Amino acid sequence: MKKLGFGCMRLPKLSEAAKDIDHAQVCQMVDTFIDNGFTYFDTAYGYIGGKSELAIGEALVKRYPREKFQLATKLPAWAGAKTAAEAAKASAEAAKQAAEAEKAAHKQTNAYVLEHVDWVNHIRKGT
Repeated sequence: MKKLGFGCMRLPKLSEAAKDIDHAQVCQMVDTFIDNGFTYFDTAYGYIGGKSELAIGEALVKRYPREKFQLATKLPAWAGAKTAAEAAKASAEAAKQAAEAEKAAHKQTNAYVLEHVDWVNHIRKGT
């Protein structure tokens, strides 16, 4: 595998004010990346308000055979929670949305990364 990844945190939009991703341009970018021998794509639930996973699903997963790419996404453990209850709620919502994204496009995910583990509260609870 070549040592360059395609980060999906900031994908092109239709206009500066628009919230919609420019899917035609994303497809062109994915095509160029793969045509040059690169295969690793990195996205996450929180990128572009939850639209990154779906966009890369359309531009990559639905258009290329599975052996042409590696795909990683992340669980947003950070999710802005201030309390354990907020964290639990955010994690449950993130898991639900990730499952929906997987059904829609990501049945081919190589890695699901947890970016932060709250060891302090984990240890205090004795779990």
